[in-house]
Amino acid sequence: MNLPIKNKLQEDLFRIKPMKPVIKTTLPHGHKDYLEIIYLQEGRGHHQIDHRKFAISPATVYWVLPGQVHHWELTDIPKGFVIMLRKDFLADHPLYDLLFSPFPLPFPHAVELSHIEPAITGIFEAMEKEFRDLLPNFRAIVQSFGCCSI
Repeated sequence: MNLPIKNKLQEDLFRIKPMKPVIKTTLPHGHKDYLEIIYLQEGRGHHQIDHRKFAISPATVYWVLPGQVHHWELTDIPKGFVIMLRKDFLADHPLYDLLFSPFPLPFPHAVELSHIEPAITGIFEAMEKEFRDLLPNFRAIVQSFGCCSI
């Protein structure tokens, strides 16, 4: 089976966007050249990453590594953020080798964080604002937030 490979970054090293507030099911697809970190504050349904199917629960972070296949089966309107980043964006990050090494991922693909939800939401909101407003030094600021959240 030939799966579609998406490239929403084009030439960018980093992008963060709010989740689209729509109930949808996506077809299985991969992301060849970038890591995707999805933080869902709200929503229900399932997120499948490779052969693992995760029930969506609020305040959960999902990791989709380059080359993995994933798809969504949303049954409720999602609220949250999607971060897409290329290897070069985190070249000096201490977890670089773990995030961009061959499988398997040394930590879970889904991490429920309801016990620190306000702090995690604040980090994602601040990263999105810096990126959206393109404030001076936004790349360095977003990288520092990224180091805290990863």
